Order: sequence, then C-alpha cells, then structure tokens
Amino acid sequence: MGLKEELKELRKRVKEEFFFKVSQKESKEKEDSSDYYQLNQAIDQLIQKNIDLENEIEKREKKPSSFSVNLEEKVNAFIAWYFDNMVQKRYTEVGEYYKPIELRNFIEKMAVWYELRYPSYEINRLLPGSAQELKMVDIEMFQKNPYILDLSSEDSLMKELEWDQFYNAQVFFESLSSKEKMIFQKPHFSSVIHFNTYQQGNVRFHITKNGVIDQAKGMEEYTSSQIKARDLIGKTLLEAYAVFQEKGVEIPKNGEFMMAIQKQQKWEYQQKELLNCVMYRLIERGGNRIGPRRAFLFAKEFHCNIDIPMMYGIDYSDPGLREFINEYLKAGGREDLTCYVDYFTQRIYEKGYEKTTIQEILSHLKSHFTKEEKELHQKLTSILASSISEEKIKKQKVIEFRWNRKLEQRRKERN
Repeated sequence: MGLKEELKELRKRVKEEFFFKVSQKESKEKEDSSDYYQLNQAIDQLIQKNIDLENEIEKREKKPSSFSVNLEEKVNAFIAWYFDNMVQKRYTEVGEYYKPIELRNFIEKMAVWYELRYPSYEINRLLPGSAQELKMVDIEMFQKNPYILDLSSEDSLMKELEWDQFYNAQVFFESLSSKEKMIFQKPHFSSVIHFNTYQQGNVRFHITKNGVIDQAKGMEEYTSSQIKARDLIGKTLLEAYAVFQEKGVEIPKNGEFMMAIQKQQKWEYQQKELLNCVMYRLIERGGNRIGPRRAFLFAKEFHCNIDIPMMYGIDYSDPGLREFINEYLKAGGREDLTCYVDYFTQRIYEKGYEKTTIQEILSHLKSHFTKEEKELHQKLTSILASSISEEKIKKQKVIEFRWNRKLEQRRKERN
C-alpha cells in the first residue's frame, strides 16, 4: 500500500474510532476508565502517524536539493525524485513503467551522443584547452569516410558537409524509440478540468490538446467578476495559475485544477533537470578541461544554464582558461559567478571545495591574453602606428615646403 492510500485508510480509522468514542460516552458509567485511557492513546497515536505520513509525502514530493556540489550525487538525487514523483504508483501513457534505471541509461545515452558529435579533438579546436590534434571532425566523418567516398565523387560537396549539423539534435531525437520520446512530450490532461472537484461546483476549464484553456465556465460567478473568462482563454494552466495568484483568488488544494498544475510543474522540472543531468555526465565523463567545454556547447544549444559548466571548469593550469571564460561572458555569463577551483582533484581527495568568482579569476589571469585579445591588441597597435606615421609624414612635408620657400626667396634676392 502506498503512502497516500495508507493515509486515507488511517483517516478512516481515526474517524471510526472517534465516533466509537462519542457513542460510548452515553454509557460511560458502564465502562472501565482504563479502557477510555487506552482508546485515547490509540487515537493520539493514529493522529501522530497521520501527521508523520503527511510530512513524509510532502518531503518526497519536494524537488531534490541542488546544494550538493558533487555531480554524481546531483544525478542520483534527480533519479530518486523521479522515482518518488513520476514512477511510483504511476504508469506512462502507453501503460508501462519507465524505470529509474532506464532514465539513468537515457541520460548516459544523450551524453554519449554529444561526445560522438563533438569528439575531444573537436572541442579543443573550438575551445582550446590543451594540445591540439591536427584533425577536424568534418574531414574525418566525410572526406575520409570510405562509405561516403564510394557514394559521391564530388569533393566540393563533401567539403561543405559539417558533422555537427549532419548529426544534429533533430536527427538524434528522431532516432529515439516512442517510449524514449515520451520524456520530452508535454503532459496529457483531461479535456475538462474542474477548478475544485467533479462533485463540487460548476467552475471548469475546457483544455485543448496543447494544454491551453479553450473555455472557462463559471469563473466570473466564482470570483465575483474579479476574473473573467477572457482573462484565462488562450493561456496555459500555469499562466492561469499566475493570474489566480496575482488576483489573490484561493485555489482549492485538492481540486482537479491544482492537481493539474502540480503535474505540469513536475513534468517541466523533469525535462529541465534531465538536461542538467546530461550536462553533469558530460562534465564527469570529459574530465577537467574537455568535460566543461563540451557541456558548455550543450547548454547553449539546449538553452540550459551556462553557469553549470563554467562552475566546474576552473583549472589554473589550463592554457585556454581565459578564452573559455571570455566565451562564457560573451554568451551572457556573469563575473560574480561562484566557481569550484580544480573540482576533479578536490573530489578525488575529498577536500573541501575551494571557491572563487570569475572576477577573481580574471584578476589572477590579468597577465594572460587570449589569441583573440592579442589579435585585437595588435590591430590597435597597427592602427596607432599607422596614424602616427601619417602625422609625421604630414609634418615633414610642411617643414620641407617651408625650407623650399625660404630657399626660393633667397635666390630671388641674390638676383
């Protein structure tokens, strides 16, 4: 029996015991006082167990803490949350359990796909961090691919092909099984959702397949025209929820609408955290330099939090650290981001994680310039030098002109 079922059964027993106690008051003189004492104790214990179960349910439905620094623990916390909130006593749309081990395997599958799409030498070419190999993934996958060479004799066509665009996200998702694709689908709702429950009131919403409110019945009467139907039509359930909160309208906690909101929030959190977990695994699998850089490309492509790969990518021995930070800042990063210095070494030796900010790192690396910065500096120097040279030439011409004029005057005076 699950927690919620046990809780319902417990409430039923408390109710029965309570009415039993009331009915027995009429014949109190016939009862032994010790029996009443035992009954009171039993009811108190049931009520306490009721409270404990409610607390346990609330605890289980909370999102996993993101406080942990260890990336492996973050993945484990998400898998545990997924089991408690999306699997236990629930079925997928096709009537099958999506087991936690399957979700963990899928996270690993996405990480491997991205590693194949961006091999280590390609990451080093895009975001240099260590010795570069004289290789390009486009050449390896197309121009040196015997199968491709047999199919096409046009060298120009192969030179235009780009591996990361060829093996893109759309191709990856289309290759997934129907069950795997479900993770990224929107949650399914009933076509009619009551604001409270089916038995209570006529306030209800008609929902489209895309989860948008098509009709809102009885809302004006329920809110005394504080919220009108037109205020909700065309909005998603979460957007409608925001309207209720803004207007201060109380939402029944156990109503169908609130249950749908919680379902929507869980699905959105699941999809967001799943992508975060792929980033965690990319960082772990790639190591201190390649891992964060590959995860950074993933974050930009899938609109994830770019802070995460930067937080775990600080290695002062990394010759490309300054360039990596510049790419992060250009993508919208912030200088006050707190990062973990040399995360992989500290994790192995179980030391406390040393923290620093991007601003402090830039101060530490102020004498180091990236290739881009050096080119810019050289360009400015050349412009300045060119400007100075032109000015000198102009002045020299003026001097020569004056001397020539004086010489000409003297010649005229002699004649």
